[in-house]
Amino acid sequence: VAARCLCDSLRKRSRFFTTTVPQGLPHVGPEIAQSVSGSCRELSDYVVYVCRALGIPCAIDFMPLHGGGNDGHQWVSFTDKYGTLYFQEYPDKIKEVRKDKMCGASKIKVYRNTFSLNRAMQAEMQRLDTAVVPFFRDPHIVDVTADYAKTYKKKLEIPASMLYSGKPRSRIAYLCGSSRMDWEPVAWAEFDGEHLAFNDVQIEPVMRIATYERGRLRYWTDPFEMTVSGEFHVFAPSDSVQDVTLFAKYPLWQDEKYQKRMIGGVFEGSNDPDFRQTEVLFLIEKQPERLRTMAYSRSLTPFRYVRYIGPEKGHCNVAEIEFYEAGGLLPLSGRVIGTPGCYQQDGSHEYTNAFDGNTETSFDYTEPYGGWTGLDLGTPKVIDKIIYTPANRDNYVRSLDEYELSYCTRRGWRTLGQQTAMLDSLVYKRVPKGALLLLQNHTRGKQERIFVYEEGKQVWK
Repeated sequence: VAARCLCDSLRKRSRFFTTTVPQGLPHVGPEIAQSVSGSCRELSDYVVYVCRALGIPCAIDFMPLHGGGNDGHQWVSFTDKYGTLYFQEYPDKIKEVRKDKMCGASKIKVYRNTFSLNRAMQAEMQRLDTAVVPFFRDPHIVDVTADYAKTYKKKLEIPASMLYSGKPRSRIAYLCGSSRMDWEPVAWAEFDGEHLAFNDVQIEPVMRIATYERGRLRYWTDPFEMTVSGEFHVFAPSDSVQDVTLFAKYPLWQDEKYQKRMIGGVFEGSNDPDFRQTEVLFLIEKQPERLRTMAYSRSLTPFRYVRYIGPEKGHCNVAEIEFYEAGGLLPLSGRVIGTPGCYQQDGSHEYTNAFDGNTETSFDYTEPYGGWTGLDLGTPKVIDKIIYTPANRDNYVRSLDEYELSYCTRRGWRTLGQQTAMLDSLVYKRVPKGALLLLQNHTRGKQERIFVYEEGKQVWK
């Protein structure tokens, strides 16, 4: 109760943390709280400092890697007098772990930071091997995976049939998670080249087994996942090939809310500047799946004024709109019109963004409904087609950017070649089926994630 009261008061402060910080920011300690900036690490530090200063016991728990992402994450945990575990990701409220989506979130392992050295872990690893990966070299951690996982294996036994042949130089094997083209150790177990089992592992994320030899990882399996039914699925390139069409380089789950906010949105035409009489040009009936979705107008009537109205609770979220005449190669131009005011109340997401030619900026109306953005074309024109872009985090394929597709093999990543995107999609031919794939953008951005191609779609892992 005390922790909740305290954290609620912290959340009501006028100044909130900003997570826009330089990459590689050092862990400087309490001083960072005064600048009110930092990543989840600094956010967790901040809450811990305040709680402990007032005698409220808490800890920092963390996952070394997201199961479906390239980075780790950490938060603050609390335990009540009944032993129930709670957590807070500032500035959210304190929530019970077992009743929150945190429990089912994709991850492999969860640890708790400790002041004291985990001497039992250190002694066991030193007994087995002197070469230890940096993450476990100075283990001020304890394993708390069982507290945070719904579907996990108390003992994940790796079948000998999955292991590569050979003799390991190390008696410690690491269970690794995926981070772009790299594999990062998140758990360890004793290994004799044949028998291998890891304790308390959440299943479903893609994993791989490696040893640490001569300062680098040596892999002992292909990438694999364990399904809820307890079956192993190995990702290995086969001799069969397929053509693939790619629309993104990173999972779009964070963009889904923006995509859904366009369902029910309407493009209208009118010859009245106040739009008192309108005609529907196109109704969006499903969420867009790509950066630029093309729709054909249902009307042959010439209109001087055209606009987009977002659906209820959609805040008229849209990143870019283009109207075309029949046979037109360039979008129509005109005076941008619409409803002023954005949710951020700082002018950053105004209606004019929908026609600035930049798919990274968007309109976010101040109210859930009633906002619109459009063009005064000057003279009536027949609209043939419309191309629209949802608000997004810039992880779609972008035209004129340079991309490279690679697939994972036993000996490392093998390229399938570089391409300059001419549209908002890429087509690669003769891609090995069953392989784990990665699409890199060499022009911009850092977010890229492994996937497989199944039934004509990218399936993120």
